[in-house]
Amino acid sequence: MEDCDFITSAGRVSHLITPLGVFEKIGDRLVLKSIHPYATLTEVKENTGFPLIYDEVNYTEKPTKEEMKVLHQVDANRIRDVEF
Repeated sequence: MEDCDFITSAGRVSHLITPLGVFEKIGDRLVLKSIHPYATLTEVKENTGFPLIYDEVNYTEKPTKEEMKVLHQVDANRIRDVEF
């Protein structure tokens, strides 16, 4: 990976969550675990700066109404929508 716009943890990282999907660190590799519902495998391949590894294509579950309610409470100004 050439660039990383935002780091929320240092040290023992187990997952990488991007705008397009979720990767899991297995050994020294990042393995694609799921693609977000609005993304495609092609988009992930085109926007990943390292060889893409995956067993099968799974899609990230959409958040529940309760999860969205909590998200709106903690991010009322929708900072999550801002590009870094």
